[in-house]
Amino acid sequence: FPDDSFIDSGEIDVGRRATQKIPPGIFWRSQVFIDHPVHLKFNVSLGKAALVGIYGRKGLPPSHTQFDFVELLDGRRLLTQEARSLEGPQRQHRAFVPLASHETGFIQYLDSGIWHLAFYNDGKESEVVSFLTTAI
Repeated sequence: FPDDSFIDSGEIDVGRRATQKIPPGIFWRSQVFIDHPVHLKFNVSLGKAALVGIYGRKGLPPSHTQFDFVELLDGRRLLTQEARSLEGPQRQHRAFVPLASHETGFIQYLDSGIWHLAFYNDGKESEVVSFLTTAI
């Protein structure tokens, strides 16, 4: 990959939140060391209009065509916590409060080794994305 096609954060510890502003068309890459096979929960925060692909690959950095797992997230299709939990008059009032980001997540089984993660911003604007991994 050309040096200007990605941002590299290096190794990220499980249990520590990582945050990055990702320009459009750029991969944000990092690695996580898994010492024994585990189900890893990814809690992801992204903008309400974000289009982000999250790629994972054991041993080597992933690409759009070479990966062990991929999660595609569209912020426009994610429901807000307020929209899911409120009903009646309170819901109408809350609908006018703009939300800057959505929280979502997924679980992935990872074997032991070095896993390379790459968050790709497929939108037209820079997006601030953060994630926290938790072993479950």
